[in-house]
Amino acid sequence: MLTNVTFDGIVYNPERVMEELLAIHPDLCFLWDEAWFAYARFLPLMRQRTGMAAARALAERLTSRAYCEEFRAFRTTLGPQGLDGLSDEQLLKLHLLPDPERARVRVYVTQSTHKSLSAFRQASMIHVRDELFETETAAAFTEAFFTHTSTSPNHQLVASLDVARKQMELEGFAMVKDAYQLALRMRDQVSSDPLISRYLSVLEQEQLVPEEFRPSGFARYAHTRELEAVEAAFDEDEFVLDPTRLTVYTALTGKNGFEFRDVLMKELGVQVNHTSINTVLMNATIGVTWGALSFLLDGFRRQAAALDARLARIGAEEQRLFDARIRAITTELPPLPDFSGFHPAFRSSVVGEGDVRAAFFRAFADGVSEYVPLADAAAALEAGRPLASTRFVVPYPPGFPILVPGQLVSPQIVEFMRKLDVKEVHGYRPDRGLAVFTAEALERSAGEPAATVTARIPPEARTELH
Repeated sequence: MLTNVTFDGIVYNPERVMEELLAIHPDLCFLWDEAWFAYARFLPLMRQRTGMAAARALAERLTSRAYCEEFRAFRTTLGPQGLDGLSDEQLLKLHLLPDPERARVRVYVTQSTHKSLSAFRQASMIHVRDELFETETAAAFTEAFFTHTSTSPNHQLVASLDVARKQMELEGFAMVKDAYQLALRMRDQVSSDPLISRYLSVLEQEQLVPEEFRPSGFARYAHTRELEAVEAAFDEDEFVLDPTRLTVYTALTGKNGFEFRDVLMKELGVQVNHTSINTVLMNATIGVTWGALSFLLDGFRRQAAALDARLARIGAEEQRLFDARIRAITTELPPLPDFSGFHPAFRSSVVGEGDVRAAFFRAFADGVSEYVPLADAAAALEAGRPLASTRFVVPYPPGFPILVPGQLVSPQIVEFMRKLDVKEVHGYRPDRGLAVFTAEALERSAGEPAATVTARIPPEARTELH
């Protein structure tokens, strides 16, 4: 399961990913979550980076005579032990090729049509290209689909999907091309405006994709009209940036992403898609116009002018505080804590694999959890008491869990949360602290089969959770 195009527009090379993984396991199923990527099918440059286009290209390649000869030469270079004879370091550096006689192309793509095409809210599609669909998957897939589909379908949603398909069939290329051209023009304008660029910038490939994943050397879209360089990046690079994702770096304004979002929404009425500690994200969709982008540019310019005027009047002490604020959201960010591991009570194997499901359901039983304030948590860890989370703890931003059910709380996680400067942290109560299992619950849980955990939960609670 892989997300193809992240919030900030990072796009995989799906064909390369599937090719190398099929060399390791020849009948893997791939589920590409392309929730924000439905429009990519209608621009040739982006199309090759979609799951469905990559599946088709890979299937055709695996059946070609030229590929069979390429694979035979590749297998000869491996020696008698094949991949098993290589170290992890050698495998990482080698471009792996799947065996055409064993590999099966099995690809599923989900797209939230409503997020980037003209469909009603929640209208979405599942695309399938699975060589074993009819023989092995059709019955299970259909059953799962019906399980999650209402018996009273909303025909307006289905009709909107049909309208979206017809619209893109007739004018999709022109609409998507216009969106890309306007997004590129917006990048040019922000980077060339002497006032705006003093405080704001739209992040480019060189900031978002490390150089080792960009063998083409392509670095930025702004003021770049060399189509050959862009095509080389899409052909060669492991990751590319979708230019319609306008990730605006706000740190030099002294405002974090959450604060700058408030400015855009309250003063300009501009809806922000996503924030991080020092960025806000906006998308140039098929509905964008240059008038709308000009309005946004004008808003940026007014904010920059107001900040410029304020900084010209402040004294040394206020300037020092402003500079400290910038450092706090740039160079002095708390380090992201590593995954700490699961408590032994929730490890399902000797290698430390965690049973998140068991921990999640166990937390709803009476008397098994308690709240521990962050200050007390640090003291408890120092005294040697293990703390295991009962919740997913997810700060927004950055929007990923730093704790999952059953995971051990570490001193680094506590320190990260104490320094975190965000207002929205799902699964955490600032007034009470972290939700953790009691010491007695952990002792009782050690070695207990997960099946008995669910059995102890009251039926009404199980129904609600399901």
